[in-house]
Amino acid sequence: MSRVKRWNVGLAASAWEILAAVLSAAQRQEVGSRAHDLVRRAKLILEEQREGLPVIAEVAAALGLSPSHLQHLFKQQTGQSPYQYHLQLKIQRAAEMLRGSDLPVKQIAQILQFRSVYHFSTLFKKKTGLSPSGWRADSQGGERLEASDETVLPPRDQKRR
Repeated sequence: MSRVKRWNVGLAASAWEILAAVLSAAQRQEVGSRAHDLVRRAKLILEEQREGLPVIAEVAAALGLSPSHLQHLFKQQTGQSPYQYHLQLKIQRAAEMLRGSDLPVKQIAQILQFRSVYHFSTLFKKKTGLSPSGWRADSQGGERLEASDETVLPPRDQKRR
């Protein structure tokens, strides 16, 4: 084979390798974008579910996924399971209710469908560092909490962290 022909064959092979790499990168980006969209939609469904525990099978079915695939994508994209995300939303709602109302702690636990007031108080303290009544006393007039915060603290306690 002549030198020119070998060079052309090598050039063609290199072009195919470059094309394959570009297509592979585009496919990975498309898959990542689809996963991000599915998790965003799952979050919206969980945010609309005000009471009770999330039924992952129902959320997954609404998105056309298996429950295990949804759990995997959700954890991969957010760092937490759908259940943990939903629980975080419930704690955020509880904090808002404690700040904005005079409802008894027991009633807030019932409204948000925690198993018991003890279960609610334990989880609330674990996530915020304060008991529900301590939060209420410490957070009058605070700012809005974000659902993505791992630990929810009243504004004055941010410095104590």
